[in-house]
Amino acid sequence: MTDNRSRTSRVEVAVDPLTAFMAFTDELDLWWVRGPINAYDSGRLVAMRCEPGVGGRILEVYDADTGDGLELARITDWEPGRHLAWQSSLDDVRIDVRFEASPTGTLVVH
Repeated sequence: MTDNRSRTSRVEVAVDPLTAFMAFTDELDLWWVRGPINAYDSGRLVAMRCEPGVGGRILEVYDADTGDGLELARITDWEPGRHLAWQSSLDDVRIDVRFEASPTGTLVVH
C-alpha cells in the first residue's frame, strides 16, 4: 500500500522573494535546526550545505576542509525568487518550496 501524505506550512518574511530564496539556500546552515532528530550523524555534523542549481545537492557536511558528508537530497527545481524543490536521496520524500510576493514581503510555502 502506498502512503501519499503531504503537509503544508507557511511563513511570511519581511524581505522580497529573491532575498528570501537566497537566505533559504545560501544560509541553510544558519536556520537548519541541529540535533539528533534532524541529522543522520549529529555528532559529526559541522555544516549543512545547499549546492545551487538543478542537480545540486543538499549535504550534511562532516568535514569542513574536504566537504565529506552525506548527500541528503538532489535539487530538482531551482528558480531563484520563485521555486525550489528537491528529492530525498535517502527515501521517497519530495520537498517543494514556493516564494510568493506578499504586501509585506514574501510568503514562503512548503
